[in-house]
This record gives sequence, structure tokens and C-alpha cells, in this order.
Amino acid sequence: MEFGVYFQKIMITGRGQTSVFAREALIRGPVGSPVESPINLFAFARLKGRLASIDVQIMKTACRVFAANDPGGKLFLNMFPESILSEEFDTQEFLTILNDINLEPKRIVIEVLESERIVDCQAIKTKLFPLENKGVELALDDFGTGFADLQKWIELCPTYIKCDRNLLVGAKHDARRGHLLKAIETMCKGTNTLMIAEGIETEEEEAWLKAHTSIFLVQGFRYHIPQPIDPNEHILVIEDKPCAHA
Repeated sequence: MEFGVYFQKIMITGRGQTSVFAREALIRGPVGSPVESPINLFAFARLKGRLASIDVQIMKTACRVFAANDPGGKLFLNMFPESILSEEFDTQEFLTILNDINLEPKRIVIEVLESERIVDCQAIKTKLFPLENKGVELALDDFGTGFADLQKWIELCPTYIKCDRNLLVGAKHDARRGHLLKAIETMCKGTNTLMIAEGIETEEEEAWLKAHTSIFLVQGFRYHIPQPIDPNEHILVIEDKPCAHA
């Protein structure tokens, strides 16, 4: 089955101007298929025992497509915690791939996806150390809605956290969420962590964000709709295989 590798821009805003800071790689299934949504795709992959192998395959393909069409900036790559810890993800092999395609490690950001599963943060930090040592950065996704967010922040020491859209939009109408958002901003400044406002969709949301926060890294349909960098070079073929057995 063929899947499309899409990219969404992460923008820097301020002083009345915007510029591209990075692009996040995203996966999209065949239109109209049960796995058109990435949520369904990864649920199916987990059910089949293939989450890690598909996660890593997507990551490698995204790097190759990005490098072949190099648009500049950083590349954010989503990974589930269990994929990072799996044998499928070989950090030395990944560094070799980056070297082969002339993509500098310092341009890569591994975005640790939220997971309902208990995660050994120290094991993830240890697994990713060879990459971080070469300049690869970390980001935490959907911060403010997940499981043990503060623990992950403290133990993983990410360069970026992506603030969940529900927290950002909800802060406009809920003072408690507004106070929580301000507290997260303060912690970011104190730990030299960059905060990304994710899921900004309207002019009104953008205006509120500018008026009430100091966040300058933003992402969402307001700024860019995900699309292939090159329509002719974004296809990933994933073959259906039997379930993996322990």
C-alpha cells in the first residue's frame, strides 16, 4: 500500500514578519482508505506488531525526501517512545544514513510522541545519546495533555516542547488554562526550552497568541497546509505482513 510523506512548516513570527524555521514530516494514507488518517495507520500497525518498523521506515523515507529536495531549515521527525527503544531503530545506522544523504544531524529534531504507555525516560535518553552527541535535538509533542509530562521534560531535557492546541485555544476562555500556559512559558524560559504553539488555525487564534504570550514558533493551518515537497518523490510503500509474535 502506498503512503504519502507530507511536510508542514513551522514558522518563526515577530516584528510583522514570518519565516520558515523547520518542517515536520507527516504520513498520509490513500484517500478513502481505512488508514488514510495517521491515527488509524499507527493503531493498525500496533495491532499487527509493526509499529516500530513502520515508524522507522517513515522516518528514513522522510529524511531522504527532505535531503533530496533540501528546502532549508530543520526537519522534525515523529517517533513513538516504544519505537525509539526498539531494535528496529539503530542510532548508528541512522547517523550513517544522514551522512550518506548529506543531511547534518544538527538539522534533525526527533519529536517524541505522546503515548499512553509507561515509558522509561532514562532508557530513551540513553538510546538517543549518540544522536544528541552529534547535534540531533529532541522535542516533546502535545505538552500539557499527556501522561507525566513534567517527568518527561525533566528527564529528557528537550530543546523544544509543542504546546497542545487544546491548551492554547482553551486559554482564551478559561483563566485556569491561561495561568497554566503562562507557567509553562516561565518554565521554558528558565530551562532554555523553546515553546512551539501547535495547531493554530485562524487569524483570531493567531492574534490572541501574539497579544497574550511571547511564543514565536508556531505551526498550523493558519500558516501552512501539509503538502509534499516534491509531488514526484514522496511515496512510501508499506507491505502488509503477518502479525509479529513474541
